[in-house]
Formats: sequence, C-alpha cells, structure tokens
Amino acid sequence: MLLACFLQALDEVARSLVGDSVFVSWPHLTEAYVVAVSDGQTKVGMPDFVEDQHRPSKGKKKDKFARMELGHNDQVRWNKEVSSIGAK
Repeated sequence: MLLACFLQALDEVARSLVGDSVFVSWPHLTEAYVVAVSDGQTKVGMPDFVEDQHRPSKGKKKDKFARMELGHNDQVRWNKEVSSIGAK
C-alpha cells in the first residue's frame, strides 16, 4: 500500500491515511495514529495539527484537511528524518 501511495497525489494519500492507525517501527511494530502526511515540501493533515502543532483530537476528519508549505528549517528536518529511516 505504501508504494502505491508514492504514486498518488499528496491529498489522496492524506485522504487514505490521516485519521487511521498504522503500524510502524519494524520489526517491533507499534501502533501509530496518522495526523498528517508530507512530501518534504508540503504538509497535509488535520487542521489542529498542521496549523497549530497541537496534539490532535482523535476522530476521523477525512473531509477537512489543512495544507501548509514547509519552511526551509522544516524541509531540512524532514529530509534528516527520512534519511534516518533508510539508515536503520
């Protein structure tokens, strides 16, 4: 499913994943709640998370998303996090 997500528009990926639980941290899987997705330049997700950086209220909000362009510092941080995932 994740490979297919790379080929979709960011809004479609957000619609598919935001508000759902996924399992991360292979091989010791941990359940995580998806609040936003990003392509390194733009973040799309729950409005209270994307705009205010507060802890989101749980509940599916598949019809209302906020979009934010990442600033330079956020892009650098995002790239470092992506690189660390591949290095593990």
